[in-house]
Amino acid sequence: MAVQCQPDFLLRCPEDESILPVAIFTDGFEFHVLTNRLADDMAKRRAILSSGRYLIWNLTWDDLQLSAIDSFCILQPPIANKVEIFANASLSQGIPVPSARRALGNPWQQLLEFIARPRSASWRRLAEFSVAFPLEVLAGHRTYAEQALFSSLEDWQKGKSFAQPPALDTGAWVCNPMLV
Repeated sequence: MAVQCQPDFLLRCPEDESILPVAIFTDGFEFHVLTNRLADDMAKRRAILSSGRYLIWNLTWDDLQLSAIDSFCILQPPIANKVEIFANASLSQGIPVPSARRALGNPWQQLLEFIARPRSASWRRLAEFSVAFPLEVLAGHRTYAEQALFSSLEDWQKGKSFAQPPALDTGAWVCNPMLV
């Protein structure tokens, strides 16, 4: 579905056309939230992403103010540390990945890192590890039988509180009840 839209900035890589241009939006809280434009904003961004021709980046004034690399992190410190170890090990093996510190930082830090290392596959590799590592840790402590877990999730989906099924040493499914 086409939705007319113009980003605040468009970032292109003229040396490599395989890198998708980035539509950058500098969203202000007052304009977008207080005037309730979020639904319109989301429709525009979805249309841009659905085209498959652009990536989207959102920045706020606060993102620019929190420029110190340790002032913000999208993951809990123990997980962020493991992601950093993974990234450093990957780099030492010649596998390109973004700098974990900057990739896990605020959107401004992430954009700077994306400009330095714009390959989607390298970002995907780091993102997959960031998601998989906590599940691997949980697999040693919280595995469940499929039917019991699915039954609990179905009840939760219907509005009931999540009833954590009993953990099984032989369970094949992992769930983090803290996120449900």
